[in-house]
Parts: sequence; structure tokens; C-alpha cells
Amino acid sequence: MPLTEDDGRLPTPQRATARRLLDLGGTWRVRPLDAHLLRVGADPDLDHSEWEELHVPGHWAQHPTLADENGPLLYRRRFTVPEVAARSGDRNRHHARYWLRLDGVLSEAEVWLDGHYLGDTVGYFASHQFEITDLLAAGTDHLVALDVRCRPPENRRSMIATTDEGPRDKTALTGALQVGPLAPPANPGGIWQPVTIDVTGPVAIRHARILCTEATAEQASLSLRIVLDSDEATDVQIQAAISEVAPHGAAGPAPSLHRRHQPLARGENRIEWTIPIDDPKLWWPASLGDQPLYLVDLTVETTGDRPSVSDQMTWQTGLRNVSVDDMIWTINGQRVFVKCLAYGPGDPFLGSMTVADMQADLDLAVQAGFNAIRLVAHLARPELLELADRAGIMVWQDLPLIGGYSSKAQRSVKTLIREAVDVVGHHPSVIAWGGHCQPNGEALARPAGESITDPARQILRHLMPSWNRSFLDSIVGRELAAADPTRPVVARSGHLPSRLDQTTDSRLWLGWRTGRAEDAPALYDRWPRLATFPSGIGAQTITLPAAAHDDNWVTAEFGSLTRYTNPRDYDDFTSWSAATEQYQSELIRRHIETVRLKKFDPSGGFCVTALADAEPWGGFGLVDYRRTLKPSYHAAAMANRPVLPILGDPPATVEPGEDLDLGLYMVNDLFYGLESVELTATASNATGEVIAEESWTINAPADGVASVGRVELTAPGEGVLYLSLRLTEGGVATDNAYRIPVVA
Repeated sequence: MPLTEDDGRLPTPQRATARRLLDLGGTWRVRPLDAHLLRVGADPDLDHSEWEELHVPGHWAQHPTLADENGPLLYRRRFTVPEVAARSGDRNRHHARYWLRLDGVLSEAEVWLDGHYLGDTVGYFASHQFEITDLLAAGTDHLVALDVRCRPPENRRSMIATTDEGPRDKTALTGALQVGPLAPPANPGGIWQPVTIDVTGPVAIRHARILCTEATAEQASLSLRIVLDSDEATDVQIQAAISEVAPHGAAGPAPSLHRRHQPLARGENRIEWTIPIDDPKLWWPASLGDQPLYLVDLTVETTGDRPSVSDQMTWQTGLRNVSVDDMIWTINGQRVFVKCLAYGPGDPFLGSMTVADMQADLDLAVQAGFNAIRLVAHLARPELLELADRAGIMVWQDLPLIGGYSSKAQRSVKTLIREAVDVVGHHPSVIAWGGHCQPNGEALARPAGESITDPARQILRHLMPSWNRSFLDSIVGRELAAADPTRPVVARSGHLPSRLDQTTDSRLWLGWRTGRAEDAPALYDRWPRLATFPSGIGAQTITLPAAAHDDNWVTAEFGSLTRYTNPRDYDDFTSWSAATEQYQSELIRRHIETVRLKKFDPSGGFCVTALADAEPWGGFGLVDYRRTLKPSYHAAAMANRPVLPILGDPPATVEPGEDLDLGLYMVNDLFYGLESVELTATASNATGEVIAEESWTINAPADGVASVGRVELTAPGEGVLYLSLRLTEGGVATDNAYRIPVVA
């Protein structure tokens, strides 16, 4: 399905139905729900003419008088339909069925039509359909009412001060939309996707997913899981038309048609169907190849004297095979080093994001040298994954689960997993599922004020058995693997890796929660498994002067800011702000270079936090709230260059006259070797005087790390030691430089 944009708004999400009767977007009436409305709010005769007007799709916090509401809110809208053909006394096999469809309610709702309860919704990203055929047949004037709830786990300020992941008994499944260091400050609640009345024939597609279960150069397979709802026992013809997506609107080859005859019982029928594809064109990450895509158009046709299309659905997908071994990814048999950038909710209001907004964010990630993004503890707009499919950007897709949850959430979590696979499964860019982020909290908590949390106590709590870690995580891992066996599953994310729990990322926050960034090389040498896939790489910067005293910056980590860049050490806010940016820049650069030197031995990649600040006051972003580049953005781009000379374990400071013996390495991410590469290391003092220089000529292996030699010198007097590296290959030079303070 082509991705288009009209006046900056987003197209209707994935599903294409046989016919749409009404779009219920536009002005709705809204009021906070109280005890009285709880009893009478769905009554069609209730007068709501004096209530607030709110645009749907949208979020209630976008309305000036509702901005501070935490819900629940009652939404109501009156509408008129043409006289409906489907009468209760005219139930023939070719009649139309009518469905109220909600493409996204954040985060849950109870749904009513004309005072009749239809059901509830779970999963803010999922589409929900409720049959309303008989209700519409009763007349032409109707009222739809939704009790929409999106209550934060608790007061945001106390939540952030206590733990990153909020209270440990949450039930709301909103993930990073409300909890954690990337959560926007506003309540995201609302009807954020379209509301429509759709029309199908007697057989409707209630649920559907598509997965690529096999992909080689010779053969590929797509697995379809379809749930059809039939109003009576009957037979249908199911057809899948599969065609290549032609580039730039050109005409593609004729689709291949696959048909099956299917008898149906009355009610829901689950159908599993595997479709082979001969001579497939495989999807690759951008660094490895092209991104051919396929359209899969599924139609359900009634049979008999008057066959007709009863319902249909369309996906855009790609064919590829992905696996992971000890956090080293392989795509279509080719090993790939994952340079990942954490991506929180792209906007405080998901409903306001445009295709252009999302494309700009992906462009920022790619231009900084990242080949993957991690959708941290949330599902973004589906169009973001479509853009990633086209661009060849790999995606680590988290479920919206972070921190501790109540046992009451168990059933909802299972439903959420099935819905997430339905929504995401067909995207070739998604190379992994992240299940539950930090079930027992971070391994190392942030400093509180100027004190440091006892690391041993925090690590012990992190590793202790709990309902979340021991029980919920096993459910998450098992359900994800069963629903989507085609992708690796990181059931417990941010957990310290061990021999028994290898498939996880290690969120250490060195240089922010504990220790220093320069501690990483020695730590990885002592505990190599921590280097398999480090995350928690980042530091906050402060942008606006008011942030230092403004409780609106709810994700501020002032303890760490004070520890690593104490404001008392600077003359004014401007110099302090610049120092936080410089600190973030150097920390990220050091971490990226350190992990790249561990490429495939044992590291499979890393994840930096994050692309953009969630709030205007400051944050973890390489760019700020308005997407203005910070120094760390340029530092990450330099450290991510595919061919790069790197100084191994450069010291943070040196003493005058100290003898130094530093390793020099070359990282080559290209998939071919380089011959006769010249490297020169030059050391100079604060005045620019060269105090040492040496050159080497080497052959660099493909997609690997080469040890070049040693840089030996004596540090100059107090001031600064500059170490400049230049790599020359084929007449093209690549530079890298280090500034090391010389302190007595």
C-alpha cells in the first residue's frame, strides 16, 4: 500500500476494507468522567451541547482546558447514517455487516453505541472492531460514547524521583509514553487514530497477521494467520495476490495469485496458510543491499450464484531471514554489526506526527551513522516502520512494558503481545522483539542528589527473583516466541547478562549512573559478556535556564548532572549548559569507539540513548526537543564512520612527564578488505609543537578490527596533549583526534 501524505496529515493505517460508510473524525464533545456521568454518560438523550469540543483524532492534552486532566474522560459524538439495508428480518447471505472501528485509543476505553455496551479496548496501537449492524438498522440517528482512560501510574515527579520505571505494580500498558527517561511530560490520552464505520459482507476479517517464515535466494514463504467471522455456516474463496512493489510508481510485474476454498462455521474461524514464493528478492539492511518489497492483497469472496468480495486486507512486506547468536545478528546469512539509536515517542502527541516528521527523524539517525533504531518501550505510528522498511533501517521493537507490573496485568499482556505481532509482524525492518524492559529496575540506579546509591544493594535487587522477573518475563518470552517465531526475542531487556541469560542488552550507564566512561574497556575485559550488546549509553544535557528549578522537567536526573557536571563549578548557566553538552559528547564518543573495538569479539552492537529530547528543558537526545543538533550528534557521526582509526583506551587525564603506551587500531565496517592503508599518529602539545609521530602501512580485513601498533610517547608539561590519527586509503583521508588534559 503506497505511503502518501495529504496536507501534512497521515494516511489511514494498514487495513483496506471492502467499503467505508462514515468517517467519525472531527468534533466530539468531551467532559471529565464523574460519578454521575459514569451512570448516564452513554444515554443518547443526555445533553452534551455545553461540553468541551475536541478534535478526533487527537489527544485531550492538546485542548487548553483539558491539558492537566489525567482522565478518565467521556467522549461523545452524534452521527447520522443512510437507511441500513441489513434489517433484523432480512438475514440473507449477501447482506452487509457494519462495524464501528477504532484504530487507536490511548490507552483503553469502554465503548457504547445508543446506550448499548459494545466492549472495551486493550492496546493503544491496535485496531478494534465492534459489530453494530442491528443497532444501525434501528434508525438513522445515533450516538457513540467512549469512556477513555489513560491515568499515569502515579504522580510523575515522585515516580521519576523514586525509580526510572515507576511503581512496581502498574497495570497501564503504555510503556515509554508515560514512564521512563524518554517519556514526554503530557498525558498522551485520547482517541489518537481514526474512528470509522466500515462495511463488510457476511464474512469479515477480524484479525490477521503475516510473517516471513523462510527466505533464501531460491525460496521464500509467507505465513498468514487469519481469523474470519461469518454470520452463518458457509464456504468462501480466499485469495492472496502477491506482487512486487515497483520503484517510483513504475508498473510492476503481474501479481501471483494463490487461492483456497475454505468452509466456515458460524462465528470465528482461525485459518493458517503458508504461501511459497519462488525466485524471491530478499530485503537487506541498507549497508548490505537493496530493499525490495511486496504487496500482499488478501480478499475473502463469497461463493454461489452471486459471488462478491466480502472483506479484504493489504500489507506491504519484505522477505528476509534474521537470527541472533549471543547478541550477534545475522540477516540472510550475512553477519551485521548493529549501531542502534534509542527512539522514544517522537512527539508528546503521537496523533500529531506527520510522515515528514518521522522521515526527518530517520534521516537524522542515518546521517549520524546509525543503521538501526530501538523503539524504546512503545509502538510508534505504523508509518514509521513503513519508512524504515523502505530505507533499510533495522528496528529493535520493544513492547510497551517497562518496570514492574501488577499480576492483574497478566491477561492484558498476553492480549497486547498478540496485537503487537499482528501490527508489526509483516515489517522486514523489525529484526528483534524486546519484551520487558528492566523488570526489577536498572542494574544501577541514578545518583540521588550528590549521594551514590549503594551499587551492591541495587544489583542484588536487580537480580533477585520477583513476580515480574521470574513469572511475567517467562510469559512474555513464551508468548512472543509462539506468536512470532521468525524473529529473535529479548524477553528481559536491560538485564545483566549471564551464562543462563545471554540474550539481553546490558544497561550499565557508565559515566552517568556510576563510574566513568573510561572504565568501560577494563570492565569489558574483566566481564566480556557485558560487551555483547551494551545499551544505557548516554548523558543528559540541560537546555533552558528554567529547567534547573522547573518541576515540569519530570525526567531530569539532577543527581547525575550534579555529580558529573556540577553547576557550582561554572560561572553561569550558559557555561554549565555547554559543559553538559561537552560531557555528553565525549561520553558517547568514547563508548561507541570502545564497543566498536570489540566488534564480534564479543560485541554484536550497541544502543545509544537517545535521538531526541522528550522535553524542551533538556534530556538524553543527540538533538534537542526541536531537533537542533547538539555536539554529541556530530561526535556520534564521527565515531560511527565505517572506516576509522581508533586509539585504544585513551586516558581521561595524564600527568606531566608520564610515559604512555597506547594501542592503535583500525575498524573496517566495509564488506571487503583494504590493502596498503597508511596510518599516521601525531602527538603535539598545547602550542601545536609535534612531540612524537609514527606511521604504519597495513592490510585491513573486511568487516573487522585490525591492530595497527603502539603509540609510545612522554606527556608534555601541564596543558593539553593532542593525539591526531590519520588514515589514508586510495587517496582518501579519515581523521580522528583526542584531547587529553595534562594535570599535575
